[in-house]
Amino acid sequence: MIFLLMVAMATSAFSINSKVSGVFSKMNNEATLKYISNYLNADEAQIIELESVFYCTDELLKSAEKEEGASFAASAVNYNLSSVKSILTSAQYRKYLLLINTSIENIDKNLAITNY
Repeated sequence: MIFLLMVAMATSAFSINSKVSGVFSKMNNEATLKYISNYLNADEAQIIELESVFYCTDELLKSAEKEEGASFAASAVNYNLSSVKSILTSAQYRKYLLLINTSIENIDKNLAITNY
């Protein structure tokens, strides 16, 4: 629950902090998908669904960037979180939120998932 709160706070501060957008956008990358899938111990069906969600999230974020709308970007992040939650088990989803939060916190240190 704390992890979800942290992601929610980062999402609400989206217009101030574009790091959130960068983390979610970089998920639409084959190497990143592989890393996340391995980290979550996702099965083949989950991987296929995650790939689709990550692609859609990236497309939504690109549209939000063109529109310069923080609310559109926040909607893209919310789409990602709700979709991933429906794909993963509770334990996997907690790990996913931890990964997202850690990536957002560490992006300035070049330790985020954006480097995979």
